[in-house]
Amino acid sequence: MDERIGSLYKYGQNRLLFKENELYLFTINSNSIHLGKGTNYIKVGDPIAVLDTFYPNYLMEDNKVRARIKSGTNEIDKSLIIFTNGSTITEFILHFD
Repeated sequence: MDERIGSLYKYGQNRLLFKENELYLFTINSNSIHLGKGTNYIKVGDPIAVLDTFYPNYLMEDNKVRARIKSGTNEIDKSLIIFTNGSTITEFILHFD
């Protein structure tokens, strides 16, 4: 068994999990936390049309988008999941393995 120490932080409905001092998972359910860089960001409650700015040609399946993101020079495929209700963003989940 590979045992790793983790720390879970909760901010209202939002959760961030760190393992060995590195971000391992986050779940964002409220609009109090924005995702993005600089002045370009998206948040829960935004219309799904904002996804065109960040993820051109995104594919939605069952009201969720699996997005490709970059971490440094590495591209992480399908690790960011953006949930919608068909018209607005309702939740973000990011999981690193």
